Amino acid sequence: MNHGEALKPFSFRIMMVLLAVMILACADNPPEPTYSPQATSSISRSDGLAYGHFSSRVTAFIPETADADIKIWVEGMPPGFTFNETTRTIEGDDPGAGVWNIRVCYTDRNKGVQGDLNRYYYNHFELRFFTSLEER
Repeated sequence: MNHGEALKPFSFRIMMVLLAVMILACADNPPEPTYSPQATSSISRSDGLAYGHFSSRVTAFIPETADADIKIWVEGMPPGFTFNETTRTIEGDDPGAGVWNIRVCYTDRNKGVQGDLNRYYYNHFELRFFTSLEER
């Protein structure tokens, strides 16, 4: 045995095999990205404030829920405004100048949220009315 062999307890091939095994054992495969849709709602003005009348369509989306199964209601509307559940519209006559923070609530009328019929989703929106055109 010569002096150089005493200092090399493992051959180069064995070291490479051990290194490859360690790399494979520690490799972490990242999870596949998944799309997880969220429940949402929106208000789109269909008529605007024309001749003193306001009309706005309300939409809502709940993953894995048919549109017909989504129940929507609106809280905090200006005086004289109503929400028509059938047409899903907020309607009313000019309430005068002011800002109203409304809350659009929605749920699956059959399952609720995560199986609880008392739970629901909601989003806050702001309705602003002016008595004249204002420059911003």
